[in-house]
Amino acid sequence: MNSRSDFTTTESRDPLEQPYASNESEAVADIGNAGCWYIGVFLLAFLVRGIYLLELWGSQLFSVLVVDARKYDAWAQEIAAGNWFGDEVFYQAPFYPYFLAVVYSIFGHDVHMVRVIQVLLGSTSCVLITAAGWRFFSPRVGVVAGVVLALYAPAIYFDALIQKAAVSMFFTCLLLFLLAQMLVKARIWWVVLSGVVLGFFALTRENSLVFVPVVILWMVLHFKDATWLRRVGWVALFGVGMAAVLLPVGFRNRAIGGEFLITTSQLGPNFYIGNNLDNVDGRYMPLRPGRGDPEYERQDSTEIAEADSGRELTPAEVSRYWLNQSLAYIGENPEHWVRLLLKKCVLLCSAVETIDAESIEAYQNVSLLLRGLGRGAHFGVLLPLSVVGLWSTRHQWRRLWLLYLLILSLAGTVVIFFVSARYRMPVALLLAMFSAAGIVEIFLRARGRELRSLAGYAAVLAMFAVLANGPFVSDAGHEAVSLTNQGLAQIGRGELDEAERSLQQALELVPELETAHYGLGNVAYERGELDAAVVHYERAVALRPDYAAAQNHLAATLVELGRTDEAVAHYQLAIAAHPEFADAYFNLGNALRRVGAYDDAVRAYSKALEIDPDHAGGNFNLGVLHAYRKNFRGAAAHLEHVVRLRPGDSAAHRHLGRVLARLSNVEQAIAHLQTAIRLDPKDPDAHDDLGQVLVALRRFEEAEREFEIALEINPDHASAAKKLARLRTERGGAGSE
Repeated sequence: MNSRSDFTTTESRDPLEQPYASNESEAVADIGNAGCWYIGVFLLAFLVRGIYLLELWGSQLFSVLVVDARKYDAWAQEIAAGNWFGDEVFYQAPFYPYFLAVVYSIFGHDVHMVRVIQVLLGSTSCVLITAAGWRFFSPRVGVVAGVVLALYAPAIYFDALIQKAAVSMFFTCLLLFLLAQMLVKARIWWVVLSGVVLGFFALTRENSLVFVPVVILWMVLHFKDATWLRRVGWVALFGVGMAAVLLPVGFRNRAIGGEFLITTSQLGPNFYIGNNLDNVDGRYMPLRPGRGDPEYERQDSTEIAEADSGRELTPAEVSRYWLNQSLAYIGENPEHWVRLLLKKCVLLCSAVETIDAESIEAYQNVSLLLRGLGRGAHFGVLLPLSVVGLWSTRHQWRRLWLLYLLILSLAGTVVIFFVSARYRMPVALLLAMFSAAGIVEIFLRARGRELRSLAGYAAVLAMFAVLANGPFVSDAGHEAVSLTNQGLAQIGRGELDEAERSLQQALELVPELETAHYGLGNVAYERGELDAAVVHYERAVALRPDYAAAQNHLAATLVELGRTDEAVAHYQLAIAAHPEFADAYFNLGNALRRVGAYDDAVRAYSKALEIDPDHAGGNFNLGVLHAYRKNFRGAAAHLEHVVRLRPGDSAAHRHLGRVLARLSNVEQAIAHLQTAIRLDPKDPDAHDDLGQVLVALRRFEEAEREFEIALEINPDHASAAKKLARLRTERGGAGSE
């Protein structure tokens, strides 16, 4: 290897072959050369991303928000509506929903505007990576790095998703730019801004905190010309920048949850997800089968931890519980854990973009541009080229060792937790500069006809291309999972025909996908096709017996078909799979009540309320059941809780009025019955009950009118007819005093 590996020739007039700026005056001189290249990279990135947006603008993929996207959107709307402080300790990284909330506050609830803004951020990221490569390597490498990122298919895909990956990519590139600027001149504002950016990065991707010791070590060891006092001052200023962002979050979490957490409380659950005996491939797996939606993750992690601990736990204690579970697994199963780590390393190096909730394959089927770029501009090409770049720039290690440590530390956090495409994306951004260095090196060797060197590089490329693109990792099922998530979201939107198409497409790809069968069961149930729903639910639970949601829905459908005994068995299977499943206990209570097992029904309802004291249905049904069994005080307590939870529930007011009348609390009984009538004037039972209370108060004319109204609404209302006849008889005829 000769001096060509530095990509410079001092006599060259080509500005892209000039060496990197080594001081501030040279950096200023660079601006004139760099400006047009920066603009060109930005326009290329924006053009490509703009075409991609236009291709997908009216598609179902853009119209339907699934899993994380739906959660972020709902959270952002809540924030934009005025709840900026929130009421729970952050479980998910908070920056992205607050970013969405700001956009919604300015432009209204418009997810397409979010996509446009993210495309602008993604295009800016390409410029920032160009500038970073320009400083760390050379102008030519910087420009090539910008072009690589502009055309990198996964980056284009993530920039248009309602997902925090787009923002995390921007913060990664911005941090690299700021650190590159410090190479030229470690000015105070670069140092402070680096801390601020890393703080925001940590609120987007918590694992970015691993950069903190790396950057501090670099500040202390790299700048040997600066005094120790000066370097210590930089470290302090870097800390001030981070603290300005993270301390308010810590105090906010403390004010809400009593614990000082500078980011989130999901460290333990996330570590467990990627490090447990049931994880066989190093990918994401929900804590409970079929509950991979983020709205369940906090609930499930807390319920399981508290059930095992036998007491209520704080968010930090829940996190420690799961961390301890993982550490116990590692200690007891070291060989399994090492094999799991190796699988995660292979996943990390694979060309496959490991699915989280949506797959790049689904989007490539709609976008011709993404499909075309995906054939060459993917991780399976990026990795081999970056290895060439790493080797060819090894003589510059004193300048580049920061990048080595950033890559290793970030890749390490991905492997130590679990691998997904969006977690790997910041690693790809760091490798983009080295892949650009590899491209430049190969170009220069080819231009110089250095065949021996080219042969060596070809061997390296081939070796790592096999590693990245070999049959070690499969993307089979990715598109099916993405279609299933889309179908389930479409059911929630009431788009049953579209949901059925999505789910059927998923089953064509993976016929044994239990979540797709579950979704089709939901479609059939919503249409009233109960027998068809049972077929799909039964297939889902046959494929995965511990699929609690499918067991619960199957049981509910069997109840409607009159197969109550079978339903009870499936409710019990749902509870066995998910012991804290309040709805399953509630539904089990309903089924038991149907077959006259009232004591068992009371126990099932009580268990539902033990899990969720504010379960309105459980309180209502238990109140009604207590009233039926003459336990009026118990009934009143539960029904009063229901009307506090649901003030607009006319049935709850009516039953509470009836119970209060039996407890001789007549005035309150009348008030609740009148409320029930106001909420539902066409309820004959409420008029009948009110008439009976009025009779007890000897307000006969009012009572007679209520019975008459009940009969006007329902001429066949036997109770009202009987009471009206008795009242008229006792009073000596209709209308008499």
